[in-house]
Amino acid sequence: MIINKRIGIIDSKKRSKLRNKNYFKKFFDDDGDVDDECVKDGKKNRCCSGQILLGLLNIRSLMRKFNNIFELLVEGLDILILTESWHGSSDEVSLKLAMPPGYDFLDFLRPHDPYHGGIVVYYRSQFRSTRLELPILNTFEAIAIQMVISKRVVLILLAIYRPGSKLITPLFFYELSMILEQVSTLASYVLLAGDFNVHVERPCDPHAIALLETFDLFQLFNRINQPTHVSGGALDLIVSSSNLPLSFCEIYPPGIYSDHSLIKVGFPIACAPCVRTKRLVRSWSRMDDARFVSLLYNSPISKPCEIADPELALQLFEKEIKTIIDQVAPEHFVMSRQVPSAPWFDDECRKSKRFCRKLERVFRRNKTDVNKRVWCEALEDNNKLFSRKRTGY
Repeated sequence: MIINKRIGIIDSKKRSKLRNKNYFKKFFDDDGDVDDECVKDGKKNRCCSGQILLGLLNIRSLMRKFNNIFELLVEGLDILILTESWHGSSDEVSLKLAMPPGYDFLDFLRPHDPYHGGIVVYYRSQFRSTRLELPILNTFEAIAIQMVISKRVVLILLAIYRPGSKLITPLFFYELSMILEQVSTLASYVLLAGDFNVHVERPCDPHAIALLETFDLFQLFNRINQPTHVSGGALDLIVSSSNLPLSFCEIYPPGIYSDHSLIKVGFPIACAPCVRTKRLVRSWSRMDDARFVSLLYNSPISKPCEIADPELALQLFEKEIKTIIDQVAPEHFVMSRQVPSAPWFDDECRKSKRFCRKLERVFRRNKTDVNKRVWCEALEDNNKLFSRKRTGY
């Protein structure tokens, strides 16, 4: 900083810096604006509000998309079901790289073709899980898990993938009924999720009618009726017992992570609260630029400097700037989920992630093909950056 006759206002180049609010962040907190995962003090985020967050995605190869899976889990999903994982082996490195601290996984490999099909279920380690043995199935792939969410809540989770390349036969409905009969009596909460490759949006389709009748036989209800594939069709379904309704449902447009939609749902099941920390931050993005410039030009630092000592002049500058900032962007407390960052996750990764979040918000406000394409391209660049950082570390 040059202190010449005036403090902080030297020439047009320096003045443009003063107009940029990012220039002043170095005098205050390192975080700047409130993180997307933060909420105002006194308000709870979803992971602490008495519900389980579940995600479902036909990923079409986890191998090159483990960074995307890692980010989805870090954002707060309690359970994530992936179909068509194509992971080849339970010891595949990508399975571990996609898993943040505090999570476990169970998987299913196609015996005769392990690099196609496949299911992976990620879930929080705090859920005590037991894998249930299933008979050999010929028409679909499945994992059955008994999860103890809390002392009084036990959930049966059945993850399913039925290959679309196979014709739908009566054997499929027989095997599905057999599995449901086996698991539905083990707990009061039953949840099915997966890629069924049955067009349930077609009310006159005989296969759709047969599938919904099978669900109805076990008092299960399909919760997804919107298209989940780029070619149309509600192929990815989340089915739950009558005592397990959705508290919310969010279906992403297909083409972001694969040709299938990412589905996020919430179930009103109380679970252990996540760890949250209290932070003191400033909301830089909400700062009134015009008021900031007005206060700056009316402050003593915009007048000729009569202090000969540079140190005293610098102290005056910082004191006045802090007084102004306290008026336009006062400090306040926020509560944040405490998620440990990977050792390779640096400022460049953080900026890239925030940029993707920004483009996602733009797309959600205005769902155009251009905004979707820009968001997808940013996600792809973000994925490449994370892979490079992780490999370099």
